[in-house]
Amino acid sequence: MKQKRGNVDVESGVFFTVTGLVTMLLSIHYSFGSAARMGPGFFPIILSAMLTVLGLAILVSGLRDRNPVAPAPFDVKSVVIICTAVVLFGLLLMRAGLLITVPLTVFVASFAQHEMKWKQTLVIALALTAFTWLVFIAGLDLRIPLLPRFV
Repeated sequence: MKQKRGNVDVESGVFFTVTGLVTMLLSIHYSFGSAARMGPGFFPIILSAMLTVLGLAILVSGLRDRNPVAPAPFDVKSVVIICTAVVLFGLLLMRAGLLITVPLTVFVASFAQHEMKWKQTLVIALALTAFTWLVFIAGLDLRIPLLPRFV
């Protein structure tokens, strides 16, 4: 008997579309506001609408594909490593500072890959640290420490 193959694009498209629609439905009761004066519902509704459109585009692309790619088997180790990296980020950001926490989080998350490449991880860590500093500290003026406070 021939084994039925899944299609990773169709499955991802359905997941993104459903996630976007559910998030939009949960956010709809917040006031929306406008682009100039954003309400609490502005960001989640816009983001969930974008996620829904992206999901539909991926879904349609997957349905049109003549040679679908089967999804990879579920990798528990990678999920645990990514979750650990996210928790580590949350615990360390205000204590260790942005310049230590972001690269450390990238390095921990990189162990979720099957073949970790040190140079690529270093470049991503540096670029993400610079981008995070530009957006959140320089751009939005958030009070995130750059380095640990030794007091």
